[in-house]
Amino acid sequence: MWTAQNPGAAHPGRNGPLEPREEALAKAAWTYIVRKTQGATGLVNAAEYYPSSTLWDTAGAIGAIVSADQLALTSHEDAQSRLGAILASLRKIPLFRNLCPNKAFNTATLQRTDYSNTPREIGCSALDMGRALVWLRIVRNQTSALAGAVDDLVGYWKIAGMVRGGKLFGTALQKGKVVYLAQEARAKRTGILTARTEHQLAAAPYFVYDTRYAHGNDWATIDARGNPEPQAAAVAMKAAIGLWVLWPRPYTDQLFDAVSGQFDPARGVYEGQLESGGRIEALTANNNGIILEAFAYKVKGALVEIK
Repeated sequence: MWTAQNPGAAHPGRNGPLEPREEALAKAAWTYIVRKTQGATGLVNAAEYYPSSTLWDTAGAIGAIVSADQLALTSHEDAQSRLGAILASLRKIPLFRNLCPNKAFNTATLQRTDYSNTPREIGCSALDMGRALVWLRIVRNQTSALAGAVDDLVGYWKIAGMVRGGKLFGTALQKGKVVYLAQEARAKRTGILTARTEHQLAAAPYFVYDTRYAHGNDWATIDARGNPEPQAAAVAMKAAIGLWVLWPRPYTDQLFDAVSGQFDPARGVYEGQLESGGRIEALTANNNGIILEAFAYKVKGALVEIK
């Protein structure tokens, strides 16, 4: 089994076994991962009906599998089989300019693609690689059967060619990633529950960033091109659960109560709910993966020690 850094010891944030509402969410999140795994490749669709992913989303899927094993939602053997398939498929995807993983790829065919799933190269993301490397380190540290496959994959990626001055760099400019912190002050001031991060939508523009500040505006919601999309502002499920597990306080309890019903046990956990009201009818690997990771942290603590 996967083990925490300090098994049995209390860790920052919430601790203890899952309560019934938490367990229901965790089971729904794992259902998404199982449903949307491509049988031929082992890769998980980033969005429910779209055979595409990024290294960021695939890292989330790896984290989801490790977490499901931690939470006894699947067997250790099944987890290892799923992880082995993902590692084998990532090793088969041709590199961008023979250097690093392309930002996006088709989960069924392993072709390199752009974000519309059209076959072509679009560069590498240091941010995506960083998330993947953390989870690969966890897998390598905690299951000897997969250590060789992890080493082979990391060697294939030629990471040394992307390091300058001790920092990992991509091959193209990266869009800014919003960071979500405890946003209780806005909720108290406005009465609007606030748990912001990027999230998918079920209709155009399909993806937005809920920001703290963008283009001269506080709490702006923008699409990938920077256009304002205020109607898409949401209480993101992964942000709410992440804040809840890390900061035990009345406000995060309120967040959990507000979003804990946003799932379908037969499909997965939804992206969240709009600040204006109504559920976001979209399901993703990233959201479901982060939810599983959050609950695994509550039960087991950290899987890797940061020094």
